[in-house]
Order: sequence, then C-alpha cells, then structure tokens
Amino acid sequence: MEVVTLRVEPKRKFQIELVARSQHRNINSCVEWAIDYAFRNSPDIPDVNKVWSPDETERLLNLAENYPDLLTPQQDLIWAFIRKEIMTDRNVKELRRHLDLLFDSLGDSRLGQDTFPEEEYDFFAQLIMSMWDQITAHALYGEPWDQEVFREKFHSEYEKFKEWFYEPCVEDISPRK
Repeated sequence: MEVVTLRVEPKRKFQIELVARSQHRNINSCVEWAIDYAFRNSPDIPDVNKVWSPDETERLLNLAENYPDLLTPQQDLIWAFIRKEIMTDRNVKELRRHLDLLFDSLGDSRLGQDTFPEEEYDFFAQLIMSMWDQITAHALYGEPWDQEVFREKFHSEYEKFKEWFYEPCVEDISPRK
C-alpha cells in the first residue's frame, strides 16, 4: 500500500464524506471505488492492466509502448534516451543476428524473419532493468554514459537471455524416461 495525500476544497471533502457514508464505506474505500468506477466507465481513460507492473522499469516501458503521450517529462527524457542509446537500429540488428543463430540451432521456423517482437521486448526489458540506475542517472542528471560498459552489459545480458530461452527448449526435446 502507498499513502497519497490530497488537497481538496472543504465542500469537495464533505461531498466525499457524504458519498462514503451513503455507501457505508470509509473515505479511503470511497476514493478507491470512485477511481475504479471512473476507469470502468470512461473510454478515454487508459487501461491500467496494459501498463501496470510493480517494477518501475516495466511500467515505463509499458506506458511508452501503449500510451506514450501520458509519459511524465522525466519519463519522456528516460524513454528518449532508451530509444537513442539502447534500442537503436544497430542494437536491434545485432540482437536479431543472435536470435537467428539461436533459433537456427533449435531448428526454429522463425529463422530469417524481420522481427522477433516478444523475444526482443523481453531482452531489451531485461537489459534496461539491469542498467536502470545508469540510464536514469544519464537521462535525468547528465551523468556520463559509458558505451563500452553498455556493450559489455548487452553481451552479458544476451548470454543470460540465451540460457533462459534455451533451457526450456532443451528440456522439451530431451528423451523421456
């Protein structure tokens, strides 16, 4: 649970209290009910299920992917940096070369496709999560960005990704006893 403090006019507070009393709720549960009601009944409000994650990095990636115009100014700076330095054409092409080799070694039919959306997203999400502190320090505070450290992290995260991805495939084709 998180604590949120609101400033409202006295009349609005009284209105909330009246709604809470009429529904036999406390003020907190009345506000939660009102928010849930607004989400269910307003088509222009984003679907929270498309963006929610307990992880801040995943929330930003989900929000940027589904509702980029709702990013805060700070999130927009971080997302711009991620697009400029991490999810570049060069890095995507390099990842696709690795994925081609991985899928080829498994005899997978995706070999040669132009996109591997789910695998790419998983890889870049993990890479971004592993470098979140450095990314935010650079994007928000101008800390230096070390491209060499990034390249090393890219390759080490790919090795982890390959192990994670490859392991279930090996289990699927191993002989049953």
